Amino acid sequence: MKGGIVVMLFLLLVALILLLLVAYVIMRQDILSPWVISIYMFIITVAVATLNYSKWNEDISSITVLSVLVALIFFGAGEIVGRSFLTQFSISHNSKDYSILSSNQYIRIKKRYIFVTIAVISMVIYFHYNHILSLARQVGFSSSMHNLLYYVRIAQFSPEIDSSRSGLLNLGLTFSTVISYFFIFVFMFNFIISEHKKKYYRYLIPGLLNVINIVLTTGRTQFINLATFILILLFFMLKHKYKWSTRLNNKILTYGIIGVILFLVIFRMSGYLTGKSESISLWDNISIYLGSPIIALSKYFESPPERFLFGSETFYSIYHILRKFGFDIPQYDLIHSFISWDSVSNVNIYTSIRRYIHDFGFLGMSIMMFSLGLFYGFFYKYVKIKRNVDLRTVVYAMYFFPITQIALEERFFTNIVSIQGVYNLTFIFLIWKYFIKEKNLVTNRC
Repeated sequence: MKGGIVVMLFLLLVALILLLLVAYVIMRQDILSPWVISIYMFIITVAVATLNYSKWNEDISSITVLSVLVALIFFGAGEIVGRSFLTQFSISHNSKDYSILSSNQYIRIKKRYIFVTIAVISMVIYFHYNHILSLARQVGFSSSMHNLLYYVRIAQFSPEIDSSRSGLLNLGLTFSTVISYFFIFVFMFNFIISEHKKKYYRYLIPGLLNVINIVLTTGRTQFINLATFILILLFFMLKHKYKWSTRLNNKILTYGIIGVILFLVIFRMSGYLTGKSESISLWDNISIYLGSPIIALSKYFESPPERFLFGSETFYSIYHILRKFGFDIPQYDLIHSFISWDSVSNVNIYTSIRRYIHDFGFLGMSIMMFSLGLFYGFFYKYVKIKRNVDLRTVVYAMYFFPITQIALEERFFTNIVSIQGVYNLTFIFLIWKYFIKEKNLVTNRC
C-alpha cells in the first residue's frame, strides 16, 4: 500500500510487542531466551521500517504480517519443546560437572603462545590483503588505499571475476577468527568470573588484530558475529556469576543496547571504507540495513521467482558439501536479486523467512522455524544447567549469530550447517583441549 496511513507495519509492530510480552512471561522472565531475542530483533526491523514510512512510502502486505507472526510462534513452540525435552530426558550425569574451570581460578596462557598467535594472524592478514589487492586491480584500482575496498566490492559483484579465496586462505581466516574468539573468552573469564587483579590485556591483541581481516572482507556480517559472541558470552557469565537472577535483566538490556549502538558506529565507519556510507546520511544508512528486509519480504510475496531446485536457497551449503562428494547438483548463485523502491536502492536481504517459504512453502517454513527453536531451546537449556562457563558456552556464543540476524537474513543453514561450521567447531575444540589444562589454571590468592 502506498500513500495514506501506515497500517500493516504498525499492526505488525504492535503484535510483535504483545508477542514479546507473552514470550517473556512463558519463558519466566528469561531475557536470554532465543525466542525472546528473535522477537526483539524483528521488533527493531519493523520499528525502523515504520519510522521510515513517510519517506519510503511503503507498507507491507497482510501475508507478510501473518508469515512473521507464524514463524516466530513456531520458533517459540520449538524452544519450549527443546527445553522440556532436555529437562525430561536428561541423564543422571547432568547433576555433575566435569569442567576443570572454576570461579576461584584464572586462566594464564604463556606469552610465547600469544606471540605465535599474533604471528599466524599477521601472516593470514598479509595473504588476505594480497588477495583483495589482486581483485581490486582487475577493476581499475591503482594506488589510493582509501578506495581499495571500494574497488574490491565492485570486483566481488562482477560476474566476470572469480573473487573466491583459496581453500588455504579460507582455512587461515577461520583459524584466526576462532583463536581470537578463544582469547577473548580467556580475557572475559579472568575479568568477570575469576575477578583476577591482573587483567592481562594482551589476550585481546589477537581479537583486535583479526578485526583487520574482518574489514578486508568488505562486509559487515562478521562484525555482527563478533558483537554477538561478546555479548552472549558476557550475558552468560553475568548470569552464571549471579545464579541466574532476574535482577540482572535491566543491566543485560542496557549492555545489549550499548552493544547495538557500538555496532552501528562500526557499521557506519566501515561503510566509508567501501563507499557505502559516503552518499547517504547516517540515519538512512542504518535504516536501509535494519528496516529494508521486512519491506523486501513483502515485495517478494508480490512476485516470487520460480523454484528450480528443492531447498536451493536454504540448503546451499549442504548441496555444496554433496558436490564435494561427487553428487551431480547444478551450480547456482546464493545471492538474492537486488530490488529498489523510491529512495531505497540495491536491497537484497529479505529476512530469514524468505528462504524457507520459497523452498518449502508456508507449512515447510513453520516446520523449519520449529526445528530451529527446538535446536536453540535444547542447546540453551543444556548450557544453562551447567554450573560453569566452559567450552559449551563458547560454542553456543559462537553459533548464536543466526538469531541476532534472524530479521535480516538466513544464517543457520548457510553458515552453521556448512563446511565452515565444521571447521569452526573443530578448531575451537582443538584449541580448547590444547590450552585449557590444569597447568594453565592458577588459583586466585585470597
